Amino acid sequence: MSTKDRVDQHFIERCRLLYEQLLPQLLTTHQGQVIAIEPESAEYFLGETRDNTSEQALAHYPDRLFGFFCVDVSPTVVTLREL
Repeated sequence: MSTKDRVDQHFIERCRLLYEQLLPQLLTTHQGQVIAIEPESAEYFLGETRDNTSEQALAHYPDRLFGFFCVDVSPTVVTLREL
């Protein structure tokens, strides 16, 4: 496994951990939406689509990476934003 792969895996794990902590409260009001998580600040952004959520996240942190997940009982990584 390359260094980049290990860094990517660590990033995904941090995002997933935050997502799993937020999931119980998110399921009640945001199921089906997309969440963008910035793991350094633990800040997150919600929207109806990946594009809408990405716009919100980038407005706050234009030079950071985000993990995108669909808010559902089975967490799925939608995508990672590449710099």
